[in-house]
Amino acid sequence: MQTLFSGSLESLSWLINYTMDISILICLIFVIKFIAGKRLPAWWSYGLWLMLLSRMIIPWRFENWLNISHAVPAILPGNEAIMSWITITPAYSIRQVWSLPIDKTLLFLWLAGAIVLGCYILAKNIRFWAMIKGKAVVTDKRTIDLLEECKGRLNIRRSADVIITEKVKSPALFGYFRPRLLLPEGILEHFSNEELAYVFMHEMGHLKRHDIAVSCLVTLFQVIHWFNPLVWFAFYQMRIDQEAACDASVLSRLRHHQSVEYANAIVGFLERYCQNRQLPSMAGILENKTQMKRRLTMIVNYKKYSKGMTTMAVAMLLATGLIFFTITGFAQDVKKTTEVPKLSGEEEVADLDGNVVAVIETVHPGEVTKPPEFPGGKEALIKWLGSNLQYPVLAAQQGLEGLVKVEFTVDTTGKISNATVVQGVHELLDKEAVRLVKSMPDWKPGESNGVKVVSDYIVPIRFVLQ
Repeated sequence: MQTLFSGSLESLSWLINYTMDISILICLIFVIKFIAGKRLPAWWSYGLWLMLLSRMIIPWRFENWLNISHAVPAILPGNEAIMSWITITPAYSIRQVWSLPIDKTLLFLWLAGAIVLGCYILAKNIRFWAMIKGKAVVTDKRTIDLLEECKGRLNIRRSADVIITEKVKSPALFGYFRPRLLLPEGILEHFSNEELAYVFMHEMGHLKRHDIAVSCLVTLFQVIHWFNPLVWFAFYQMRIDQEAACDASVLSRLRHHQSVEYANAIVGFLERYCQNRQLPSMAGILENKTQMKRRLTMIVNYKKYSKGMTTMAVAMLLATGLIFFTITGFAQDVKKTTEVPKLSGEEEVADLDGNVVAVIETVHPGEVTKPPEFPGGKEALIKWLGSNLQYPVLAAQQGLEGLVKVEFTVDTTGKISNATVVQGVHELLDKEAVRLVKSMPDWKPGESNGVKVVSDYIVPIRFVLQ
């Protein structure tokens, strides 16, 4: 907790960038579904949401992992044949005194909202589990045999207890590690074996596809993104597509004429029962009544796809997933085009021989009375940067040169955080400049009227080859 708030600026920036990336992906998914969703299998639409879930679990891009420059050793200090000189131009600016409390307040509100929502959902789930854990397991031979037959048709070996309870309003599967098939009272007396078989196959389909585990992950990310309505709407659509995909998996094991019987069985349950409460560890057959017409149409018109069509759909889904991991990250790159503060003063720094080695440009600090300072002053900063910079080999081979400006924050303890490229040249040079800044020792924090404050500092670094 302390680590989170001590780097509040960086944490908040990461959360905003992460949210922007996920929101962009969600919009892209809706566009793809609008264009091609109806032409492809139901599991394909659900697969898009699984790709989104994977992207949320792994918030990095393949571009960073596959960059070959990571495998090339950097030039060590002293081996400077390809680098003639570097111009270091620092600039500093005071961050408003109230900005740090606002950053921490926003992070606190996000964390508080996530904790409250998470505890509510967890308590709701535990309460429901407590209500059914003592219920007697059905031992009726007709029911058990029918369930085992359905499990056999789906090639499921896991056991699942059947429980009759008034706590559910329609059939549902509850629990992942110890699944229970919950049935409302009176269902065994009012429905035939054929109708029950369709229900059992649907719920066992959720078990086979690990839908409850997916629902738990979905709930976790809903808690994390509780403030983002796009995420809530996306997961609402995901649950609809999850039901459609589960229906399709059942229909793929039925004969063609049984599709209508399957739809009629669902209609029969719809007339007698209603939707259950929504829990992360529960999956039912009547999850969303508002989409029932669309779902029944899909069931009645279900058709099995050829192997060629299925292979093409899988390839398209994998390609889409790869795109998801490579085109996102826009938010991290936005700051590269951020306007640099207008500079208002210059000061030349000379070496021992009187030669100018850098130009220090500064902005008026506003309320700051003492700017942040590198240990030893400006000359020490220039010397440290020059001796610790490692020109990337690939950048040198490609003849890459230019000015990279890196902005970072010096907190009240002198720690460096939130290093960001505000003017970039190329990814290779940008990464080296950020690495260099992040590796700097602690600074002397800036002050405003004798009070230590959080300050921003800009260090432009010019890469030049001989």
